[in-house]
Amino acid sequence: MISEARLHANQRNAQRSTGPRTEAGKLRSRCNALKHGLTGRGEVLGADEAAAVERRSAEWADALRPSGEHEHWLARQAVLASLRIDRCQELERARRGMDAARALACWEEDRQRAAEALGARLSRAPAVVAAELRRSRQGCNWLLVRWRKLEDTLDVLGRWDDAHRSLALDLLGEPAEAREADLEHLSSAPPDELRAIVASEITALEDLKAEAMDDLDAAERALAEAGLPVEEGAEVRRLRHYESACWRALRWARQQLRSASPREPGPTTVPGPEDDEPEGDAVALDDIRPVTVVAAPAPLPLPAAAPPRPLAPEGSPEGRPSTATTISSGPDRRYHDALPPGAPPPNRRARRALKNRARAR
Repeated sequence: MISEARLHANQRNAQRSTGPRTEAGKLRSRCNALKHGLTGRGEVLGADEAAAVERRSAEWADALRPSGEHEHWLARQAVLASLRIDRCQELERARRGMDAARALACWEEDRQRAAEALGARLSRAPAVVAAELRRSRQGCNWLLVRWRKLEDTLDVLGRWDDAHRSLALDLLGEPAEAREADLEHLSSAPPDELRAIVASEITALEDLKAEAMDDLDAAERALAEAGLPVEEGAEVRRLRHYESACWRALRWARQQLRSASPREPGPTTVPGPEDDEPEGDAVALDDIRPVTVVAAPAPLPLPAAAPPRPLAPEGSPEGRPSTATTISSGPDRRYHDALPPGAPPPNRRARRALKNRARAR
C-alpha cells in the first residue's frame, strides 16, 4: 500500500496528462483517428472535404430545399454520402488501374507467390488444397516440382521415408484421417510401383497444363491487364462495401427529407422553342392528333358466396364428431363462443387467433 504523500503526488501528476482542454485541441485530437474518411458520422472532415460539402450543399439547396435545423442536418448527411460515393468510385478506378499495371508487370511472380502460399497449407487440408492447386498453371507447376523431387529421391535412395510417404499422400489429396492403410501400403511397396505412381501423376499434371491451364492463364492475364480480374482484390471489395453503405445513407436521408416536409408537385410545363430543341422543330398544338381513350371493361361479377354449411351433430353419419362439437365440448370452449352463430368451423389459424384473442381478454 502506498503512502499518503505518494498518493497525492500521483494525483498531481495525473492532472498534467488529461488530454486537450480547448476546443481547437479537441478538434486536432479527433483528427488523429481520421484515415480514409469514407466512414463515420462526418464530425471530423479534412479541409478539402469540408469545403466540398459546403460547395455541394449550396448547389443542392434548390433540389433538397431544407427548412429548419433538422432538415439542414439531413441535407448535410445526404451531401456527405454523395461525396463519399464519388470518392469510393474514384478510388476504385485508381485501384483497378494499379492492379492492371501490376498484372502487366509481374503477373507470373504474383501467381507463383499465391501458389506458394496455398501450398503451405497442404498438410492441414490435403484434399481441398490439392484440388485448388490444380486450378491454376502455377499450382500445377508447384505440384510437379514436388513430384519430381520424390522421383529423384527414389533414384538416389531407392525408397521413401515417412516424410516422403506423407508428402506423396498430401499431393494425392488423401485426407489425413484415412491414410493409415495407404501409409502401410507405400512403406511395403517396391520402388517400381512407387515410380509408376509418380510417373502417372506427372503425366496427368502435364496434360492438364497443356490442355487447359495454359490457355486459361493467358485469358485471366489478359482480363487482369484490362482491369477486370477474375477475383477482385480485398481493397476493391472494401471500397464497394463502403460505397454500398454510403448509398444506404443517401437514400435514408432523402427519404427522411421527403417525409419531414412533403413537397407539392410543380406545374407541368410544355416544351417550347426556348428549350434545347431548335426553334424550327417546335410542334404546333394544332398538329397534335387527338388520342382516343378507351374505357376499361367492367369487371365480371363475382359468384355468390356459398351458404354456410350446417354443423354436423355429434354422432353424425360421417362416423366422427364434428369440429364444432369437439371445440364446444373440449378445452377450447372459451374462444368457440366468439364465433357467430351458424359459422363454419374455423381452420387452425383462425382457431389460434381466436384463442389468442380470448387470452388477451
